Amino acid sequence: MERLLIDRGLQHLLTASLLVIWEIISDASRNIISLMKSEPYKHLQHSLDIWHKAKKLTISLSDIAKKPGCRGLLQWIRPIVNHFWWCCSTCKGSVERLLKRWMGILYHIINKHVWAGGRMLVTNRDWSGSMKFYTNCRQT
Repeated sequence: MERLLIDRGLQHLLTASLLVIWEIISDASRNIISLMKSEPYKHLQHSLDIWHKAKKLTISLSDIAKKPGCRGLLQWIRPIVNHFWWCCSTCKGSVERLLKRWMGILYHIINKHVWAGGRMLVTNRDWSGSMKFYTNCRQT
């Protein structure tokens, strides 16, 4: 249903409206992501809501911190989430810049603030693979 409504709304905006649409911001619905990759929408920039990603990060880190031996992570959850927001808001649209800054959290955790490259949840393929949707730091 959501996909159908978004499709109809976008069709109307693109064909019958005087508005110029260049970017769509949505939650991380697989249906919407799939829709935005298809014609006639693939020319539009598709961004995902950073608030939802930050909330998912908080929940994921909290789950990890509940495991034995990981309790020390609790004090780092807020700074890590803040770091994620900072990475998104300062990457200036560059996925590469966003990922380099995001991977930098691994060095900050061990109190090393200068590094050559960057490597947990931080390097998880699903997590890092969707970063391209957050380079504009948008919210719905």
